Amino acid sequence: MAAALLVAAAAAIAVRLARRPPRTARAAALVCGYGLLVAILLMPSTRFGYLLYPVAFLVWAAALDVPGIRQPASEDDPQGVDLKA
Repeated sequence: MAAALLVAAAAAIAVRLARRPPRTARAAALVCGYGLLVAILLMPSTRFGYLLYPVAFLVWAAALDVPGIRQPASEDDPQGVDLKA
């Protein structure tokens, strides 16, 4: 049962990445963090210390969301957002 849930979660993450790939480092860190968290929680046998890896990605994603960092251009604003100005 856990293996089937793990495969379903992997398929859901793959579909999400195919439809809307991450455009920033923060978005990539969030996808990696949540993906690893789901994988570790659904593994049949795992070690408690492995939970530090997704936590590190999620903390890194929060650290990347700092005002003053220039973000890449998006569909809404082709010039990009410059928060330093």
